[in-house]
Amino acid sequence: VWRRGFSYYDFFVGTIGHTLLACLFASILTLALVSSPRSRLGRLFAARGLVFFGRYSYGLYVFHNPILFFRPSFLSFTDIPKLFGSQLPAHLLYLILAISATVVLALVSWHLCERQFLKFKALFPYQYRESSAKPVPHAREHLPSTTPS
Repeated sequence: VWRRGFSYYDFFVGTIGHTLLACLFASILTLALVSSPRSRLGRLFAARGLVFFGRYSYGLYVFHNPILFFRPSFLSFTDIPKLFGSQLPAHLLYLILAISATVVLALVSWHLCERQFLKFKALFPYQYRESSAKPVPHAREHLPSTTPS
């Protein structure tokens, strides 16, 4: 706010701002991984909406940018008249339509492609093996003694 916005081209935002955002989301991810499923936080992270978007997240990631770049004419907010002199309702409608189109494409992609490939997981079962590598001895054990004898 004190920088008058969150501009991508601002040096502060591009360095410190993005680093702080990465730390924030890494902290949230850590909380999601270590919280007990029975805790309030665990139940929050297991909510149906989050599970839904987690399942289709790759498709959402892949299709959101083309939807914005190759915007179909029906997703143009400039054709929607202003409401009380504000373009905000048009922007909200555009946002809802763009998110809906992205979710539909992600769903179709998951059911037609990803789910089919996930069936191959049965052919490659995961087996945990103990590592055959020997632990490296502590470095001090191999250094000559520096104390006088």
